[in-house]
Order: sequence, then structure tokens, then C-alpha cells
Amino acid sequence: MSLGTANIVKACEKNAVKRLVFMSGFVRSDGEEFSLLNRIVIKLLRRYYHQSYQDKVIAEAAIQKSTLEWVIVRAVALTQAPLTGQYKAGV
Repeated sequence: MSLGTANIVKACEKNAVKRLVFMSGFVRSDGEEFSLLNRIVIKLLRRYYHQSYQDKVIAEAAIQKSTLEWVIVRAVALTQAPLTGQYKAGV
């Protein structure tokens, strides 16, 4: 993931793309908005999927260091439903 992300960032910068929206994962979240149980689960997932987690860290760092305007989305779950204007975190 990190190599592909670095290539996307370079291509965006080279071709004057201004903005990038990157879909990451909730495991990269600091977990502050989650319950204690969910924060423990995040720590366990980080250990179990250590290599994948580190790759996401590198990918996000490449985006953050770029000249792009960026947003990193760390959604737990997305649904195919009508817009409500509301969201839940840490449920």
C-alpha cells in the first residue's frame, strides 16, 4: 500500500492534482472517541496486523508530507443508505 500511495502522490503532484482523499482504516485512529473495549481491540489489531499497520503509517506519512490538499478518512464502516447528516463513532 505505501509504495502505491507514494506513486499516486507523485503522479498527483506531477499532474497538478490539488486534492487527495485517502481511505485508511480505523486502526490508524488514536481511538479517543471509542469506548475502552474498542481501544483495546484497536491495540490488539495493531499487534496482530503489525506489517499492514506499519504500511498504512508509511502511506499516510507520504500523503501528509506531500504538497497536496488531503483528507484521510478512517471509517469503521460505510453503508449504502440515504444521507442522514449524522454519524456514530465508537459504537
